[in-house]
Parts: sequence; C-alpha cells; structure tokens
Amino acid sequence: MMKNLNVSPLEWDTDFFGISCGRLVIDAPEADLRGLLEQLDAYQFITIQNVGNKVGINKTIAENTQAFLVDINIQFEKDVLRGFSGYTAKHENIAVIKAKDTDKQIHDKLLVEREDFVFSKFVCDDKLDVRNGYLVYKEWLKNSRNYDNKYFALYYDGNEIGGYILFSIYDGEGTIELVKVNREYKGQGIATEMIRTVENCLKDKGIATVKVGTQLNNIPAINLYHYLGFREISRTSVYHLWNLNV
Repeated sequence: MMKNLNVSPLEWDTDFFGISCGRLVIDAPEADLRGLLEQLDAYQFITIQNVGNKVGINKTIAENTQAFLVDINIQFEKDVLRGFSGYTAKHENIAVIKAKDTDKQIHDKLLVEREDFVFSKFVCDDKLDVRNGYLVYKEWLKNSRNYDNKYFALYYDGNEIGGYILFSIYDGEGTIELVKVNREYKGQGIATEMIRTVENCLKDKGIATVKVGTQLNNIPAINLYHYLGFREISRTSVYHLWNLNV
C-alpha cells in the first residue's frame, strides 16, 4: 500500500533565501512519486529526503524528476553509559553553557566560515552557495537562544573561542547539532575533547544516548565518530529540485 506523500512548505527557508521552499520526506518502503509532480512544481526549491537511501526510490526520483543528489546524510549513535570510555576529566579550557544564557558577546565569537561547511548541501549546491547558504548555520546558532533544551560546549583560548559544539537534549536523547573548530586550532584534538565533554554532560544528566549526523563525503568527521565509539544507524539520500521559473 502506497503511503500518502505531501510536500511541506519550509517557511523559515523561504524567508531566508527569498524563494518558495518545500520539503518532501519519503520514509515508506514504496512510494509513487509520479503522482507528486504537480506538488513539486508548486515550489521554486524543494528538498527531497529518501530515508534509508532506498535504491528503488532513488531510481524513481532520477527517472521522473530533474532533482539531483546533493548529499547522503549518515546518522551515528552512541550509548554514552554503556560505551563510555571512562574519560571523566574536566577540560579546563572547555565550558558547557545553556544556549539561552549566551549573549551577543559570546555569539560574536562563534565563527561560521564557509570552508567549514564544504560538505554541506548549502555549499555543494551552487544555487544555494551563491545565496551564501552557509550563513544558515549562523542563524542556527543565533536561534538556539530561543530553546531551553540547547547547550554549547565552548573551547576557550584566553578570551577567544576557538571551537564550539551546539547540542540539544530532547525526549531522553542528546543530539550533537554543530561542531566547529577554528582553522588555527585544528589538528590539536579539540573536537575530540569537546565531544567527550558533551558525553560527560549527558552522562551527568542521566542521558544514555547521543546522536550526530554528517555527510557521506565528510571523511574526517566519519573517522572521528568511529574513533569515539559511535556506530552508524541510518543513511538518507538528499536531493534538490529547482523550479526558479515558478
């Protein structure tokens, strides 16, 4: 039995990019995309997510639309309690703070640079890249102050912030949302120490599971998560479809 599918409007993306944006999430074993062509034509930009990276759905998208593959998202998971490495030392240069308690002075020090997101769909898609798509992450950081369940792990070098992790806690799980290390601090194991700090924080709160996602082409991130004991749990192929003449 085919699952009913609909394209959902993306209001935030529409406001940010100045074009009508929608999203189609396909998470059924089978789906008839051919009946969705009229819906797909209703937006100037559509993200299509094939949850599970199912071959049949990929084939249907390729044969019936002008959408192109822009990313394969990999989700990782770790049992913080069972898979905990025993690392409990507090890193003197890393502080954890609630996002809602951050101020403009802190956010001005949270660098968002295009080079850190070269594997992101917001950069890999040249039509989004020309619209400075990587700045979506700057808004992501700023908007985190509106949520009580979001936190920052901040790496300090004196008064400067050399790296950060944005993470959240929801429904008994932790999620690492963004990881950033400034270029002059890379290669020093800072991302590893920040992730361990996040794990410590979650462990102290009794949170057993932490998840994180990255792109298939982001080999350094994938290697890091494997090194830290994360396991892959899912893949989602992501397509972009443009209808700028709408």
